[in-house]
Amino acid sequence: MTVAEYLDRIEGLAEIVRAEAPEADRVRRLGDKAVQAIVDAGLHRALLPPSLGGGGITWAENFRLIEALARVDGAASWNTSIWAGTAQLAVTLADEAASAEVL
Repeated sequence: MTVAEYLDRIEGLAEIVRAEAPEADRVRRLGDKAVQAIVDAGLHRALLPPSLGGGGITWAENFRLIEALARVDGAASWNTSIWAGTAQLAVTLADEAASAEVL
């Protein structure tokens, strides 16, 4: 998957995330539809290698995605950044068998 394709997906989910943002702020968690839109866009797995179902993008490329999502909603961006980074760290710090089990 390319950065441009991910950026298009962020544009596509912007309306959902924005619509849920006021309630998400009130209850202090992302809304279910926003989370599902992020999952459907594959943003949480963008840093993972394609062999593990990810997009195979670099950290530097991911910053562009996180910045684009932050223009939509800061909380969604923050959470997605942590989510994607944690998955990548699991791959980086674990051996293949552990990565396959976790991911």
